[in-house]
Amino acid sequence: MMFLQFFIWGAWYTTIAVYMTHHGMETLTHWPYTVNPIAAIVAPFFLGLVADRYFATEKVLGMLHLLGGVVMFAVPRATGAPAVFIVLLLFYNLCYMPTLGLANSLAFHHIESQEKQFPLIRVFGTLGWIVAGLFISLVLGPLVAAVPEQTALPLYTAAGASVLLGLYSFTLPHTPPPGAGQRVSLRSIVGLDALAQLGDRAFYVFIAASLPTTTSPRSSWATPESKRSRRRSRWDRCPRSSSCCSCRSSSRGSA
Repeated sequence: MMFLQFFIWGAWYTTIAVYMTHHGMETLTHWPYTVNPIAAIVAPFFLGLVADRYFATEKVLGMLHLLGGVVMFAVPRATGAPAVFIVLLLFYNLCYMPTLGLANSLAFHHIESQEKQFPLIRVFGTLGWIVAGLFISLVLGPLVAAVPEQTALPLYTAAGASVLLGLYSFTLPHTPPPGAGQRVSLRSIVGLDALAQLGDRAFYVFIAASLPTTTSPRSSWATPESKRSRRRSRWDRCPRSSSCCSCRSSSRGSA
C-alpha cells in the first residue's frame, strides 16, 4: 500500500513540468505545484467530515484512488486546453491528497507498536518514489524515441498505479471510521482542536529551542572576519593596485 501510494506521486509530480514545457505550457509549469498544496489544505476538511465518521477507511481510500486514476487518465487528453489541464490536475489532487492521511490512519490502526513498526512501513513509500523515477528512465525510456518525461507515459503510469491501488485497497483489513458516533462540529472539522497544543509547555520549549537557529541576515556581514575578507577581495579586484587613493589609505591605516 505505502509503496504504491508514493509511486503514484513520484511518477507524475517530478515529470509534469517537463511534459508541460514540451507541449507549449512552459509559462504554466508552476500551477501543478500550486494546486497540490491547495488540495492538501482542503484534505483535512474532507477527512474530518466524511472519512473519519461515516465510512470505513479502506473503502474511502479505494474510491479516491479509483476516481483519481480516472481523472489522471483524462489529464493528457486536455493538453491542448491549458485551463482544463490545470483544473483536471486540481481535481486529481483533491482525490489524492486525502489518501495520504487515510493510508497512515489505516496503518496505525492495525499495527501494535507505532514507534517501531510504522517507520518500516513508511520506508516503502520512499522506495516507491525512487522506483517511480527508475521505472520512467529505465523502462519507459527504451519504449519511446523521445525523452519519456516529454510524453504522456508517466501520467498514464500514475493513473494505472492509482487504479491498481484503488482495487487493492478494498482487500485491506477492515478499518472502521475512528470518529463514528462523535458529534460533528465545525471546530473538529476545521482542526481547531489542534490549537490546544499551543498551551502545551513542550510546544513552547520547541519554539524557544528553534529561535537561536535563526540569525539576522546582516550578522555575518558585520563580523571582523567578513570585514577582513571584503577588504582583501577589494584589494584583489582593484585595477590600479596601490595607486588609487582608497588603496593607499588602506595601506597607511594598516601600517
